[in-house]
Amino acid sequence: MAAQPAIAQTVPPSADPGRIPQRFEPPRTPGVDTRITVPQIPSAVPPAQARQIRFMLRGVTVNGSTVYGAEQFGPLYQGLVGREVSLLDVYNVANQITARYRNDGYVLSQAVVPQQQIRDGIVRIQVVEGRINRVIIKDEGKLASYNYLLQYAERLKASQPVTQRELERYLLLLNDFPGMRVSGVLAPSDVPGTSDLILEVTYKRIDAYASIDNRGSRFLGPFQAEVSGAYNGLIDTGDRLLYRYVVSLFQPRELQFHEARFQTPFMGYGTILEVWGNYSRTKPGFTLRFLDIEGESWSWNIKLKQPLI
Repeated sequence: MAAQPAIAQTVPPSADPGRIPQRFEPPRTPGVDTRITVPQIPSAVPPAQARQIRFMLRGVTVNGSTVYGAEQFGPLYQGLVGREVSLLDVYNVANQITARYRNDGYVLSQAVVPQQQIRDGIVRIQVVEGRINRVIIKDEGKLASYNYLLQYAERLKASQPVTQRELERYLLLLNDFPGMRVSGVLAPSDVPGTSDLILEVTYKRIDAYASIDNRGSRFLGPFQAEVSGAYNGLIDTGDRLLYRYVVSLFQPRELQFHEARFQTPFMGYGTILEVWGNYSRTKPGFTLRFLDIEGESWSWNIKLKQPLI
């Protein structure tokens, strides 16, 4: 940061031009709903005669799980081992395994009872750990490019099996892109055990903002007007150029504040590089009017932001 105040005489803090940037922080972006629409995957449905099909259970083999060790499923069926059970009991165990995954956020994962010949009382349950096969972007051709969206999509597809928290984090990062609003829907894919993530994207190239308030000081004008404009996607999707101007409404000479900001995605997953500078010029009024005090201040800043989610 660099700053260069130039003030002829000592002035109250509320008239200090060096404090003006703290007063005029950019408006916060409103929060967005990042919940994702997840299809209801039905539980494993037993055949009609499952209750009548009975046998002596000697053990259960659970295949396909990378999230949990085999011993973690033991409590779900140990009470049945060594007893005569029905095929319906086996399906109930599979549905309990599915519930374990769902409760831990693995919303696309499921346990099924495959067709099999039960020999020596050993039953096999297959776990299908759901993953994302494709990410489909629907944006009506408004985005400058899909580079960052596709980079994020590859990270999501590499996260196997996927959790609802990871899906919502992905949407939250995308909604951090200026001018972009993204909602997600999971749909069945043509590859067994996978889903497609469909992203519905709305995008605004230009944002504008104006306001008048009475939160100023008696020295720099209690009524102040602000106008700002931003252009999104100047170089690529995800960047933003913003200009702001603030002025004392009835005495423009008392306060004039200019600020320019530029932000862009930078290297990492969700990392934002932001550069900005501002300049303010003041000529305090009220009891300082007759002292003919003038002040000016400028500063520039550079910052990296990384969301911790």
